[in-house]
Order: sequence, then structure tokens, then C-alpha cells
Amino acid sequence: MDHLSAPGPNGFSGRFYSHYWEIVGLYVVLAVQDFFRTGRVFRGLNSNFIVLIPKTPNALTVNQFRLIALGNFLFKVITKIIDDRLVSLGVVKLETVLMVLLNALMC
Repeated sequence: MDHLSAPGPNGFSGRFYSHYWEIVGLYVVLAVQDFFRTGRVFRGLNSNFIVLIPKTPNALTVNQFRLIALGNFLFKVITKIIDDRLVSLGVVKLETVLMVLLNALMC
């Protein structure tokens, strides 16, 4: 996981978790284990901010912006574990599935 990624809706990036791992590490592990045990996530854990970043100065039209979703780092950890497992089983990467869905929504 990229610890320098942009912070998610809760304001915490991977760098925060890396820096304070001795304090928060056990709670992160417990939260991830709880998700895989129950199939439920904590409220707000899977929320994202959708941000439009201009590709060019003075961008005015939608195609002049890049869409970025700022997601919760802990949820990214969970989806990374799922993605790695799917790849190890020979299933298509989760990112590919998500890109198809995102492209369908943007049409």
C-alpha cells in the first residue's frame, strides 16, 4: 500500500498508520479481521470523496478533469487483501472490474 497516498475522508493517510503503527496497529488488524469474520464494515469506513483534478489550467469542461476517489485507507487495505486473494485464485483483478463499472457510470 502506498503510504504517501492522499488521505481519505477521515483525514488519515497510509503514512499516519505507518508512523503510529505501534499505537493503532492492533486496532487495524482487529478491524480487518472483524470484516472478514462478519462481512460488515464500520459506518463510514467505505465512504469516499470524489474529487475532480484539472488536467489543464483553467479547465472548464468535464473531459478536462481527472476523477479521483479519496477512500479510507483501512478500506483500501481490506480491498487489497480481497484483490490479492482473487488474483491468487486466477480471477480477474478487482481494479479491472471496478474500472468497467466506473466507466459504465460515467457514460
